[in-house]
Amino acid sequence: MGIFDFFKKKKEKPKDKDKVKDIEMSAQKSITKNDFEAQRRGYHELGQICLNESKQLEYSKFIASLTDYQDNEEYMTTLNYVIDCLNQKGNYFIICLDWKQEITSLTHGVNHTLCKNFNIQIELPQQNDYGQRASVAYDNVLQDFDKAINKIGFQLSFIDTNTDQYIIVVHKIKDLEKAKGAIRRIGYDCLNSSSKKIRG
Repeated sequence: MGIFDFFKKKKEKPKDKDKVKDIEMSAQKSITKNDFEAQRRGYHELGQICLNESKQLEYSKFIASLTDYQDNEEYMTTLNYVIDCLNQKGNYFIICLDWKQEITSLTHGVNHTLCKNFNIQIELPQQNDYGQRASVAYDNVLQDFDKAINKIGFQLSFIDTNTDQYIIVVHKIKDLEKAKGAIRRIGYDCLNSSSKKIRG
Protein backbone atom coordinates (compact mmCIF):
# COMPACT_ATOMS: atom_id res chain seq x y z
CA MET A 1 0.00 0.00 0.00
CA GLY A 2 1.39 3.41 -1.02
CA ILE A 3 1.72 6.29 1.36
CA PHE A 4 -1.35 8.08 -0.05
CA ASP A 5 -3.52 4.95 -0.47
CA PHE A 6 -4.77 5.37 3.09
CA PHE A 7 -6.45 8.68 2.17
CA LYS A 8 -7.98 7.21 -1.01
CA LYS A 9 -9.89 4.57 0.94
CA LYS A 10 -13.52 5.41 1.47
CA LYS A 11 -14.13 6.26 5.10
CA GLU A 12 -16.71 4.20 6.91
CA LYS A 13 -19.56 6.16 8.39
CA PRO A 14 -19.09 6.41 12.14
CA LYS A 15 -21.73 4.89 14.34
CA ASP A 16 -24.04 7.26 16.27
CA LYS A 17 -22.10 6.70 19.50
CA ASP A 18 -18.87 7.55 17.71
CA LYS A 19 -20.45 10.72 16.31
CA VAL A 20 -21.53 11.84 19.80
CA LYS A 21 -18.06 11.04 21.16
CA ASP A 22 -16.41 13.02 18.34
CA ILE A 23 -18.69 16.01 19.00
CA GLU A 24 -17.97 15.87 22.76
CA MET A 25 -14.21 15.64 22.16
CA SER A 26 -14.37 18.54 19.71
CA ALA A 27 -16.36 20.64 22.22
CA GLN A 28 -13.84 19.84 24.98
CA LYS A 29 -10.93 20.92 22.77
CA SER A 30 -12.80 24.10 21.87
CA ILE A 31 -13.53 24.92 25.53
CA THR A 32 -9.92 24.26 26.50
CA LYS A 33 -8.66 26.43 23.67
CA ASN A 34 -11.07 29.24 24.56
CA ASP A 35 -10.12 28.97 28.25
CA PHE A 36 -6.47 29.28 27.37
CA GLU A 37 -7.11 32.26 25.11
CA ALA A 38 -8.82 33.93 28.09
CA GLN A 39 -5.79 33.09 30.26
CA ARG A 40 -3.47 34.56 27.66
CA ARG A 41 -5.58 37.73 27.61
CA GLY A 42 -5.39 37.84 31.43
CA TYR A 43 -1.59 37.62 31.41
CA HIS A 44 -1.47 40.36 28.79
CA GLU A 45 -3.75 42.64 30.84
CA LEU A 46 -1.71 42.02 34.00
CA GLY A 47 1.45 43.06 32.16
CA GLN A 48 -0.24 46.25 30.94
CA ILE A 49 -0.92 47.48 34.48
CA CYS A 50 2.24 46.16 36.16
CA LEU A 51 5.04 46.65 33.61
CA ASN A 52 6.92 49.66 32.35
CA GLU A 53 5.85 50.62 28.80
CA SER A 54 9.35 49.89 27.47
CA LYS A 55 9.01 46.25 28.59
CA GLN A 56 5.49 45.68 27.35
CA LEU A 57 6.35 44.90 23.73
CA GLU A 58 8.77 42.10 24.65
CA TYR A 59 6.29 40.79 27.23
CA SER A 60 3.40 40.88 24.71
CA LYS A 61 5.45 38.81 22.25
CA PHE A 62 6.22 36.30 25.01
CA ILE A 63 2.53 36.01 25.95
CA ALA A 64 1.45 35.73 22.29
CA SER A 65 3.65 32.62 21.93
CA LEU A 66 2.70 31.20 25.36
CA THR A 67 1.35 27.63 25.43
CA ASP A 68 -0.53 25.81 28.16
CA TYR A 69 1.70 24.36 30.91
CA GLN A 70 -1.13 23.08 33.09
CA ASP A 71 -0.13 19.64 34.45
CA ASN A 72 3.31 19.96 32.84
CA GLU A 73 5.76 17.67 34.67
CA GLU A 74 8.35 20.38 35.27
CA TYR A 75 6.21 23.48 35.87
CA MET A 76 2.82 22.07 36.97
CA THR A 77 1.02 25.32 35.95
CA THR A 78 1.29 27.97 33.27
CA LEU A 79 1.69 30.60 36.01
CA ASN A 80 4.85 28.85 37.29
CA TYR A 81 6.22 28.79 33.75
CA VAL A 82 5.50 32.50 33.24
CA ILE A 83 7.14 33.45 36.57
CA ASP A 84 10.23 31.36 35.76
CA CYS A 85 10.64 32.85 32.27
CA LEU A 86 10.21 36.41 33.53
CA ASN A 87 12.77 35.84 36.29
CA GLN A 88 15.29 34.44 33.80
CA LYS A 89 14.89 37.57 31.66
CA GLY A 90 15.24 39.85 34.70
CA ASN A 91 11.87 41.23 33.67
CA TYR A 92 9.84 40.08 36.58
CA PHE A 93 6.82 41.84 38.01
CA ILE A 94 5.30 38.79 39.71
CA ILE A 95 6.95 38.35 43.10
CA CYS A 96 6.96 34.73 44.29
CA LEU A 97 7.88 34.09 47.93
CA ASP A 98 7.73 31.07 50.19
CA TRP A 99 6.01 31.84 53.51
CA LYS A 100 9.32 31.10 55.33
CA GLN A 101 11.36 33.53 53.24
CA GLU A 102 13.14 36.47 54.84
CA ILE A 103 11.54 39.89 54.77
CA THR A 104 14.57 41.18 52.84
CA SER A 105 13.30 39.19 49.83
CA LEU A 106 9.96 41.01 49.97
CA THR A 107 11.71 44.39 50.39
CA HIS A 108 13.91 43.64 47.38
CA GLY A 109 10.99 42.39 45.25
CA VAL A 110 8.71 45.36 45.92
CA ASN A 111 11.60 47.86 45.56
CA HIS A 112 12.68 46.28 42.27
CA THR A 113 9.14 46.31 40.88
CA LEU A 114 8.46 49.92 41.86
CA CYS A 115 11.83 51.10 40.57
CA LYS A 116 11.96 49.20 37.27
CA ASN A 117 8.30 49.50 36.29
CA PHE A 118 7.20 52.81 37.80
CA ASN A 119 10.49 54.66 38.34
CA ILE A 120 9.70 55.10 42.06
CA GLN A 121 11.85 54.52 45.13
CA ILE A 122 10.40 54.67 48.63
CA GLU A 123 11.33 53.62 52.15
CA LEU A 124 9.94 50.16 52.83
CA PRO A 125 9.89 48.07 56.02
CA GLN A 126 13.17 46.24 56.69
CA GLN A 127 14.08 42.88 58.26
CA ASN A 128 15.36 44.68 61.39
CA ASP A 129 11.89 46.15 61.99
CA TYR A 130 10.61 42.64 62.80
CA GLY A 131 13.69 40.73 64.00
CA GLN A 132 16.27 38.58 62.24
CA ARG A 133 14.18 35.40 62.45
CA ALA A 134 10.95 36.91 61.17
CA SER A 135 9.65 35.74 57.80
CA VAL A 136 7.24 37.31 55.31
CA ALA A 137 4.41 35.43 57.09
CA TYR A 138 5.19 37.22 60.38
CA ASP A 139 2.33 39.29 61.88
CA ASN A 140 1.49 42.44 59.90
CA VAL A 141 4.47 42.25 57.52
CA LEU A 142 2.43 42.14 54.31
CA GLN A 143 -0.07 44.66 55.66
CA ASP A 144 2.79 47.05 56.59
CA PHE A 145 4.27 46.81 53.08
CA ASP A 146 0.83 47.44 51.58
CA LYS A 147 0.29 50.50 53.80
CA ALA A 148 3.71 51.86 52.85
CA ILE A 149 2.97 51.74 49.11
CA ASN A 150 -0.68 52.82 49.55
CA LYS A 151 0.68 56.23 50.54
CA ILE A 152 2.02 56.70 47.01
CA GLY A 153 -1.05 55.29 45.24
CA PHE A 154 0.04 51.62 44.88
CA GLN A 155 -1.01 48.34 46.40
CA LEU A 156 -0.14 44.67 46.64
CA SER A 157 -2.48 42.12 45.08
CA PHE A 158 -2.07 38.40 45.73
CA ILE A 159 -2.69 35.61 43.21
CA ASP A 160 -4.38 32.88 45.27
CA THR A 161 -2.77 29.60 44.22
CA ASN A 162 -3.84 27.69 47.37
CA THR A 163 -0.21 26.94 48.21
CA ASP A 164 2.17 28.06 50.97
CA GLN A 165 3.61 30.73 48.67
CA TYR A 166 2.76 34.37 48.27
CA ILE A 167 2.41 35.32 44.60
CA ILE A 168 2.31 39.12 44.56
CA VAL A 169 1.89 41.86 41.97
CA VAL A 170 2.34 45.58 42.58
CA HIS A 171 0.02 47.96 40.75
CA LYS A 172 -1.66 51.35 41.11
CA ILE A 173 -4.68 51.41 43.42
CA LYS A 174 -6.77 52.85 40.56
CA ASP A 175 -6.04 49.66 38.55
CA LEU A 176 -7.45 47.29 41.19
CA GLU A 177 -10.49 46.21 39.15
CA LYS A 178 -8.29 45.58 36.11
CA ALA A 179 -5.92 43.50 38.27
CA LYS A 180 -8.82 41.46 39.69
CA GLY A 181 -10.20 40.82 36.20
CA ALA A 182 -6.82 39.81 34.78
CA ILE A 183 -6.05 37.48 37.70
CA ARG A 184 -9.48 35.83 37.40
CA ARG A 185 -8.92 35.33 33.67
CA ILE A 186 -5.65 33.47 34.31
CA GLY A 187 -7.63 31.18 36.63
CA TYR A 188 -7.09 32.46 40.18
CA ASP A 189 -8.75 34.58 42.83
CA CYS A 190 -7.28 37.98 43.62
CA LEU A 191 -6.67 38.67 47.32
CA ASN A 192 -5.42 41.72 49.19
CA SER A 193 -3.32 42.09 52.32
CA SER A 194 -6.48 42.19 54.50
CA SER A 195 -7.82 38.88 53.14
CA LYS A 196 -8.14 36.15 55.76
CA LYS A 197 -5.87 33.80 53.77
CA ILE A 198 -3.13 36.42 53.72
CA ARG A 199 -3.47 37.55 57.32
CA GLY A 200 -3.25 33.91 58.44
